[in-house]
Amino acid sequence: VTKEPMLIKVRFLQTIMVSILIGVIYFGQNLDQDGVMNINGAIFMFLTNMTFQNIFAVINV
Repeated sequence: VTKEPMLIKVRFLQTIMVSILIGVIYFGQNLDQDGVMNINGAIFMFLTNMTFQNIFAVINV
């Protein structure tokens, strides 16, 4: 973890920016059937982004 402090800061900033973007897009959803489906989509998009961010961190170019 402490080997690449700049990389950790960049990944943390990237995660925060994606979280804010998804939060702004899906802010104020109603709790009806369509709103719940939209919220589930936002959670899925965020988890997919986090998964691929960690997967691509392992790949060395």
